[in-house]
Amino acid sequence: MVFVDTEGVTPLLYLRRVKARHPMQNPLNTVIIWQHVPSSAVSELRLRPRRRTITVEWRSGHYSTHTVRRRDMLRLLDPRQSVGQWVNTFALS
Repeated sequence: MVFVDTEGVTPLLYLRRVKARHPMQNPLNTVIIWQHVPSSAVSELRLRPRRRTITVEWRSGHYSTHTVRRRDMLRLLDPRQSVGQWVNTFALS
């Protein structure tokens, strides 16, 4: 398993960079750590597509882990998708 940091960019831009550098890398084996999330409630989001889980670090300092469908994880690739609304809809429901 490979751990990556999105370096302050959205997951879509990061995955494009990874695919350009490593075309044979399986994205399901990658843990995407999304820091500097543009949300008032979420501080960091860790996506684990292979395990179908996400770990949310809240601005309050607490962590929570949730099971999410992979197709719902793909919705985060849309730059118009609000991270806070996504967590409320797909992780906390």
